[in-house]
Amino acid sequence: MIQIIFVLFLLFNVVILERNVSNYENKGLIANGQEYDIDKYPFVVGIIMKIVLKSTTKHSICTGSLISQWFVLTAAHCTELMTISDINVFHGDSYRHIERIYQHDMYNPITFLADICLLKLQRPFKNVNRYISVSGHPDDFAHGKSLNCVVIGFGRTADTPYPNFIGYMTNSNVTYGPTACQLSNRSSIKETWKEYLCSKPDIHMVCPGDSGGPMICNGFLYGIASHGYNFKDLNTDFECGSPDIQTRHLFVYSYRKWITDITNTGNPLIPYYSLYFTSIMLVLYLHCEYFMK
Repeated sequence: MIQIIFVLFLLFNVVILERNVSNYENKGLIANGQEYDIDKYPFVVGIIMKIVLKSTTKHSICTGSLISQWFVLTAAHCTELMTISDINVFHGDSYRHIERIYQHDMYNPITFLADICLLKLQRPFKNVNRYISVSGHPDDFAHGKSLNCVVIGFGRTADTPYPNFIGYMTNSNVTYGPTACQLSNRSSIKETWKEYLCSKPDIHMVCPGDSGGPMICNGFLYGIASHGYNFKDLNTDFECGSPDIQTRHLFVYSYRKWITDITNTGNPLIPYYSLYFTSIMLVLYLHCEYFMK
């Protein structure tokens, strides 16, 4: 049986019709949650990605977290194959363009290894002055301990012709370990369990549109919404709000250095050979300058 895993970004179509009317397809939001308090969680942002296919423009919607005034932390599958011109980040009524996309170079779209991405904004949001810190440690879940965490994401709230991007939140009982997720005996789960925090299946859950959104535990960013699957029937579609859905959140603990390297230097992902080539060119330039004097 083929295991079907569903990523949690929201897709909707913008069909070009007469009089420039747009048609949006509703795909869901945080199930059985409540509208989040933007003053309490000012660091949560929405992300809109644009894909143009002939006469149809498709958009995907994800969620992210401001970990500084310049950087948004989200899921790699949200921005895979995207360019900076395809992405806009919004906070309330304010929108920002992207200066650079930092996809983790180990990201695997099949296993969801390293499903993490950083977006650098062209300019900060003026109305945000509080950000969330990355934290968490496996010892927090020692001896089968679970944590009561908050998950937040963006989604549709009504079936209207235009999107109504309102953030929603819910509580989630979170565990970590080799048997924390349902179907932990499957090879795909065995190979990646160290990467993921698991929400205990419940009708309160993340849904399409919530990918990349924060899992907040003890007041810190512990996880990033990544994907989910129906653990009772792997061939069944992802049904938002079903108690049979296992959702998984990337545990940011393993990626703290990667995050710090990017936010501190802005460019940690230059391959070694590129640095080597740059060094050689600099030496040749200085050498020529010396003999031309």
